[in-house]
Amino acid sequence: DRTGWLTVVVLTALGVDDAAIRRDYLRTNEVTADAQRMLVERLVNRRPEVDLDAIRPMLQAREEYLDAAYDEVHRRFGSFEAYLREGLGLDDRLLAALRDNLLE
Repeated sequence: DRTGWLTVVVLTALGVDDAAIRRDYLRTNEVTADAQRMLVERLVNRRPEVDLDAIRPMLQAREEYLDAAYDEVHRRFGSFEAYLREGLGLDDRLLAALRDNLLE
């Protein structure tokens, strides 16, 4: 989920608390529910042999996906701050500009 993860990264860089980030990430399921249903219906109509139990997880934002991403960040970088700096190459100037442009 590239878009969801990018949102997590930006919100974390802005200092949004983890609970709010998690709620926002999981809200994706509510916002995309109709689109998911339509996609599944079209898929079933065109390919009835498709295993929907295998497809549905790819369409959803799940808490365990977010947990796995956080675990990987901490495993590889030790902290989210280190991920921002070492993994993504963001420096103080860029982080400050991000915050200046996106926060009131």
